[in-house]
Amino acid sequence: MFRDPENGDLHYAKFYATPDYATFELAFLRLYEHGRLHTVDAQLVTLGPRVGIASRWRDDLQTGSVQAFSQADDEELACVYQLSVMADNADFLGWFDNIGYSVDTGRLVVIDVGASMLARSLGQIRLRPDKSVRWFAEDERYRRVLTRVTQLYDPLFARDPALAARGARNLVSFTDDVVATTFNDAGVRPQLAEEATARIRLRRDTILARYGLSHRS
Repeated sequence: MFRDPENGDLHYAKFYATPDYATFELAFLRLYEHGRLHTVDAQLVTLGPRVGIASRWRDDLQTGSVQAFSQADDEELACVYQLSVMADNADFLGWFDNIGYSVDTGRLVVIDVGASMLARSLGQIRLRPDKSVRWFAEDERYRRVLTRVTQLYDPLFARDPALAARGARNLVSFTDDVVATTFNDAGVRPQLAEEATARIRLRRDTILARYGLSHRS
């Protein structure tokens, strides 16, 4: 934590083992923003040779419980779910600390997508789709977290069978150009950006096909 000496704003910052982790986290935050979700407006920062992410501290965010998370609008919950599945990040929904619910705006705010996004994008953490809207992991730790995700989302999708498809419709705008530009603008190295774009393309097309959609729509 640090306070801006010019305006007194409190900021939260975290630093990573390599710059690649920081640029990947920033890129995925920008992808959530493209999906019309609110974020903490993070920026890259440096501390000597280290590169990290910093964002303004928000006192209006409730985190840490399914109760806080489930206050959000159903349509927004479906949107963040499908975006997270596309990003191979569905399990982060089950931590309930990476997304906050703003008591001021009534909106979800993505706080942190996790430094593991680099490994996920290159296929080093495997979260694999089955034939339903659920996703499972090979690691027991992730299975426990995903159980909490399904406890929230299964009743939500059961109440409105078309909700998951409406959430997936948000992915139509994630063309290859949009995704590649987002990685490049965040400073991701070209080779890594190309590999990550290809993996997102595969996951996007799999989700859209499940609901009879196309990114060319």
